[in-house]
Amino acid sequence: MLEMMTALTAGVSMDSVMNNGMSLGERLSYGLRMTTVGILTIFAVLGAIYLAMLLSGLIFGRAGRKKSEPELSAEAPAEEGLDPALVAVLTAAVAAVLAEEAQASGTEAPAFRVVSFRRTGRGWNEKL
Repeated sequence: MLEMMTALTAGVSMDSVMNNGMSLGERLSYGLRMTTVGILTIFAVLGAIYLAMLLSGLIFGRAGRKKSEPELSAEAPAEEGLDPALVAVLTAAVAAVLAEEAQASGTEAPAFRVVSFRRTGRGWNEKL
């Protein structure tokens, strides 16, 4: 680019600067090679970023995580000491809160279904 600017200010024609003694086919071939090099460089850098993210996920992802607790389905609530009556009471409480909010806003309460649940290890009154 600097050579082109210098040549143009020296009074050389634009055609001679752009040709550089190459034919149209040579210039197109050179442009295609440079485009290919650029695209391959971009994909190589993206691949390196992807590998770095995977590696950091493996290193730092396990450090902060405890052994995960299995999710329990609503069909088998007796596993891990969960009482079916407790599940029913909690579901009723959620339904009551949703109905109260719907009544306050003048809309219909949304339908919901308990699909799974799990213990979080936090107390009832702790904020999320």
